[in-house]
Amino acid sequence: MAAPVGDVRQWPQGAVSNWLHQCGLEQYAQLFVDNDIDGEALVLMDDAVLRDLGITSIGHRVTLLSEIHRLKEANGIPIEPGDWIPQGYEAPTTQPAPWKRDEHEQEERIRMLENRVAQMSTSLLRLHEDLVALARATGRGDVVHTAVWQDPSLPSQRHSQVPFPDPVPMTAAPTGGVSATPASTLASPVSSRPWTAERSTPSPRTHEPFAPLLDAVSSYLRARGVADPPSVVVREHHGHVDDSCSILLPYALQCFHVREDWHQFVLFVVAGTTERCISYDEKPLLLLHRMRETMPEAVLQLRSVCELESPMIISQRKLVAKRKERSLSEPLKHEAMRLRAMPPDAPSQPGLRVCTVQAWLSTPHGAESLGTAHTVGPAADLPRGPVSYAVAIYPYESEREDEFDVHVGDTFIVLSKAKGWWALRRDSAADGRGDVWIADAAHGTVEVWTGWVPAGCLLETTRPLVDFMPPLQSPRPATESMLEYWYRMMMEVPIPLAVVVSTSTMATVLMDYETPDHSLQVRTGDRVRVFKRYNFWSYCILDGLRPVRGWLPSWIVSRRGGPMTPHNRSFSAGDGMARTTTSKWLPARVQMAPGTSHSIGP
Repeated sequence: MAAPVGDVRQWPQGAVSNWLHQCGLEQYAQLFVDNDIDGEALVLMDDAVLRDLGITSIGHRVTLLSEIHRLKEANGIPIEPGDWIPQGYEAPTTQPAPWKRDEHEQEERIRMLENRVAQMSTSLLRLHEDLVALARATGRGDVVHTAVWQDPSLPSQRHSQVPFPDPVPMTAAPTGGVSATPASTLASPVSSRPWTAERSTPSPRTHEPFAPLLDAVSSYLRARGVADPPSVVVREHHGHVDDSCSILLPYALQCFHVREDWHQFVLFVVAGTTERCISYDEKPLLLLHRMRETMPEAVLQLRSVCELESPMIISQRKLVAKRKERSLSEPLKHEAMRLRAMPPDAPSQPGLRVCTVQAWLSTPHGAESLGTAHTVGPAADLPRGPVSYAVAIYPYESEREDEFDVHVGDTFIVLSKAKGWWALRRDSAADGRGDVWIADAAHGTVEVWTGWVPAGCLLETTRPLVDFMPPLQSPRPATESMLEYWYRMMMEVPIPLAVVVSTSTMATVLMDYETPDHSLQVRTGDRVRVFKRYNFWSYCILDGLRPVRGWLPSWIVSRRGGPMTPHNRSFSAGDGMARTTTSKWLPARVQMAPGTSHSIGP
């Protein structure tokens, strides 16, 4: 099995699996795949995360952390404070060797000279254009015709500084066609025009590094009916291949005379079925180069923001399609697994047999019957341990009898964890006491029903959500029922980061953004914690005085954040709750790692 190559942060999951085989730890390869661990997540791992993944062997964890440390050094990734380092490791000296200093000074001098040459070339180009215009104005167009900026005696520029096309407006030709406007451009050499109306190819000497970016814009326009995209004109701007998306994308759009705001577009690196959304602060050409080291077919692709629907819209469409596929004759699953109890202060529904503990305690003999309540479902066979709480941030339509149907805003008590799946008790009042199923109302018999839910749908906390409910400042809208109001509050109530157990990464917001329902509003430079990523969107909590939360587009969230770590590592629900694949409640698709007691979600 070949060793992975390229920047470790660009490794797909398959490359991480190959790396584990090279390290002699192939028994954890499937575990890493199941938890969606790619190269970017790999370099952020610490000892606590490896424990949560189910790697109980101290020796194996030390081996993995040592190999991760070597990967960081090999790829030039800075060792941050708090990162795991091998015993006896000495940080590289900050004083470079003398020959290194000489080499650095030489590079700086070369760079300075090249900048001066570039400035002189630009000045000569402008002087030449002025002379051409003056000569034509005086009727002597044959005096100045040489393209001085193509003089072979001029030193060539380094590959890191390449001229980038600068757009000039276009005018309609008398025949109704499109032609380049400035007269000076007509006198310029044909070889200096990287794109023409006949779609000539870019000049290899000047524009080849930017060709993938220009191709992405051109393909986008052709896919939308622009059969012959406008030409990229002659005048040039000196850009860098390591410029960020926020610099390169506006220029690329201007080259094709796209007048829309560049924030309405997103760049992707695409290779087969693998898609990588590029944040506005990332470097698209460098990302493409790194991905091509392992996936030569990788290309840049431009998409409109309107095409990238939020997870909520996608999930609702999937739920509708899934329900249509189900047979009308298919029997409904047990009410305790698909229905929610009425929240506090909501009018009771006749015949509803699911209720909160708070409501049941108000009935005669309610407290007495709770003491003898029978537990049904996955958690019935598991030992009790520390519990935590969870709120659903993504809906889930169950596929098995032992799974809960989940709506956004549903709240639960976490009883146990398996790899990617959690055994929960529904907690509709979000007060930490849970719901009960009224098995026999006449005799006051109740049951506690538990079920499985994918961990990726949930945000875990150390306290129930009702603790963070703000006081009602204004009457609820007349068009909104008490039930609708309650679940909207569960979807939007701010959660302090200090009580969130779920693993996260630190990130920075790159532009102002507000959700259509105005529930989440962020400003450029705001710090957020990213807890989940789905379909190019990130579920975030604002790191501020008011920790609002919601889904943000991943392209406006910087990936340059802190290490992956939960806020409270001293608390971990489910510790010691061992699971075996022989349990009758364990879903068949859940495969435990050797020695695993619980695992973080995907």
